[in-house]
Amino acid sequence: MAERSWKVSLLSRLIISFVIIIAPIYGLGIFMYNSGLEILRNELSNSMISQVSYYLDNLETEIRRIQKLQYELLNDNDINRMATISETLTNIEIRDAVLRIRNRLFAIKNSSKYIKSTAVLIPGAQKEITDSGVSEFSSEKFGEMKAIARNADASIVYDGNSMYLIVPYPYSYTTEQDPIFLIVSELSPEEFEMTLKAMKSKPDEGAAFYNFQSMNLIDADVGVYLHEEIRRRIFSGIPAETAERAEIISISGTNYLVAYKISGYFRSVLYKYIPENTVFEPLNDFKGWFAVFTVLSLTVVVVYSTYLHKFIHKPLSRLASSFAEVKGEIWIYTLNTTWMMNSGLYTEISIQWSVT
Repeated sequence: MAERSWKVSLLSRLIISFVIIIAPIYGLGIFMYNSGLEILRNELSNSMISQVSYYLDNLETEIRRIQKLQYELLNDNDINRMATISETLTNIEIRDAVLRIRNRLFAIKNSSKYIKSTAVLIPGAQKEITDSGVSEFSSEKFGEMKAIARNADASIVYDGNSMYLIVPYPYSYTTEQDPIFLIVSELSPEEFEMTLKAMKSKPDEGAAFYNFQSMNLIDADVGVYLHEEIRRRIFSGIPAETAERAEIISISGTNYLVAYKISGYFRSVLYKYIPENTVFEPLNDFKGWFAVFTVLSLTVVVVYSTYLHKFIHKPLSRLASSFAEVKGEIWIYTLNTTWMMNSGLYTEISIQWSVT
């Protein structure tokens, strides 16, 4: 029983020894795998940040260009004449001036896909000239646009789900006097959504444009709850500075990689997210192969240890047992010879000794 226990113990020690030998190799492999995941995550984060920054910078450039065109209209001779001395103009002069203004507005409207319509509201002439014609002047609309422009602290102003770029003249409110006209460009939320959808390369990805002041959200077919959770985890209040970064947040047991950039010009944030398991899904095959490789390695260790024990340690054990038996017989022979000599019985002893 003790000999069998010793053999089992020896086999176990062989297996443990081989496992200890290959353990550092496995540790190095796991370290390299995790390092590769971290490098991939960082590269993906940098790529997402670059993409978000690219789209937001282009959007800022486009909106600034539209506003520049609006500012150029402030010095338009026809608009200023219509706003100040419209009562002295003849019907033909008014008609010609309206046509020229409409053509300029039409050119502005067609200069950008983000513009839904462009108009000039002139209370002095009681006219609202748009890129498509002349509409009836609305004092209520003029007052609403004037109030929105006065209270806005960002380039794009919001009224419900509508988005506007409004330029009053005079541009700076130094007195309580009403502006003599407003240049209003209504933006298209649908085009903003199309831009956000262009940022998506996979169905599970999402992107959104969120305004901190109006809390207006433009998203690319993504659930509102998810956006609320993302904003709550990342932002607290209204950020004071422009920033861009990527973070990993967990929502309902799912990790999301979120990249965002804050714009002080828009008082808004543009962000994009993607579930981590979507990105690393192709690597799951490597996990499966790693598990198979582990099982095969342990199997090889056990088989090789058994082989080593059977064909090396077992013969050595038998040889050691034989030597032990020889030692025992020599001791008995010496003892018997000594007894016979002491008893006076020793005459001549012939020994035939064979070891098998």
